[in-house]
Amino acid sequence: MVAAATKHTGQQALLLRFDEIDFADEFDGIWACGSLVHVARRDLHTVFSRFSRALKPNAVIYLSFKCGDTERMEEERFFNDMNEATLGLFLVGHPELKLVHQWITEDLRNYARGYQNVLNALVRRNEISESRGEAPGRASLYRVQRESRRSQPRTPTLEADSLVWPSETPNKSQPRRSTR
Repeated sequence: MVAAATKHTGQQALLLRFDEIDFADEFDGIWACGSLVHVARRDLHTVFSRFSRALKPNAVIYLSFKCGDTERMEEERFFNDMNEATLGLFLVGHPELKLVHQWITEDLRNYARGYQNVLNALVRRNEISESRGEAPGRASLYRVQRESRRSQPRTPTLEADSLVWPSETPNKSQPRRSTR
């Protein structure tokens, strides 16, 4: 998948484990579909912190979990199930992250396991992260200079439960990275 992403985007894509994500203000969004479900709850706060640090202000994370409130093994695979309440409890520990929208869908991939619901969520990193020592309403000089070079905002907008990204011309001198 990394090779296909690199080929189709013309940008460098990386395959990383969650504990290898060590970026700051780098990404416009993170797509964590069906991957966080395999992270133990004791490690989930660390992953959320890494995601938060890696995201640019106002960037969005899509994440999904099987619905439930337990950690379990299924056919030798670990699952961390979440519901609206358990996800909310994790987000309380990350004031820099705000739940934008959550919804439940049916997992249509494998009926052999039986009917399963999936919790989907969009979470946005606050524009200014007070936990990183920035005063509300004041961005660092570096961020202001970087933002002023953009011809239009790159943060997605939410329309009808989908992400709409403004069109842009990527800067090919700086490769984009994928966290998956």
